[in-house]
Order: sequence, then structure tokens, then C-alpha cells
Amino acid sequence: MITRVYNVPLKKAWRRKKNRRAEAAVRFLRSFMARHMKTEEEKVKIDGKVNELIWSRSMNNPPRKIRVVAQKLDDGTVIVSLPEEGKKEEKAEEKAKKAGEGKETKKKGKKRATRKKVKEVKKEDAGDQEKPDEES
Repeated sequence: MITRVYNVPLKKAWRRKKNRRAEAAVRFLRSFMARHMKTEEEKVKIDGKVNELIWSRSMNNPPRKIRVVAQKLDDGTVIVSLPEEGKKEEKAEEKAKKAGEGKETKKKGKKRATRKKVKEVKKEDAGDQEKPDEES
């Protein structure tokens, strides 16, 4: 059994009339899988969840591309299904853990003063510097 993950571009389905786009996307997906898995179109079985994903936004607005998993059995039948979402979540959690375990960087140098604070400091300095009274 051969298992592969594909990003299938369905943008060619958008060349069709609005009320035929989802139908065309399913046909294109079937021909794409037959071509890439080297089998006949009749032997490609599309999972119901993939079909629901294509039709979820009505027949007028199918997705431009989808990610699918294709499994080719020994008799040449290809089963097209959605990738498991649990694996994506696990990978995201692992990345977050690795990022958290890394070195914590400290910002070195002086803190920047905001404009408001700078103006206040200048006013105070100006008030401290009194001009000597000139007596003549």
C-alpha cells in the first residue's frame, strides 16, 4: 500500500459556469489522483468528508486547493481522504515546546524614553537652571 499527501489545485474548476464548479472540482480531483497515482479514474474512491469539504461552500464557490491523503491499495484502487488533524495539532504543540525551551534572551542596553518623558525631563532641567539676576 502506497500513501502520499497531495495539495490539489482546484482552480481549473473556476473556469466553469458558477452552477457547475463543485461538480467540476470533484471530477478534476478524480483525474488528478488517477494521473499521479498511476491508475484508472474508475478506481479512484473519494471519501465523503473530502466531498463535503468541496461542496461545503455551495456549488458556486469550491475551495481553490485542498490537501488530501491518497492511499493506493494492491489492487490499484486509490482512496482519497482528508489528512488527520490530530497530527497537525501535535506538530504545533511540539514547535511551541521547542520554542519555549530555547534560550531566553534578555534585552541589553538602556530603555528608550518616550517623547512625553523626554519633554518632562527637559522642562524640569530648564526650571532648575535659573538665570542669575543681573544687577546694574
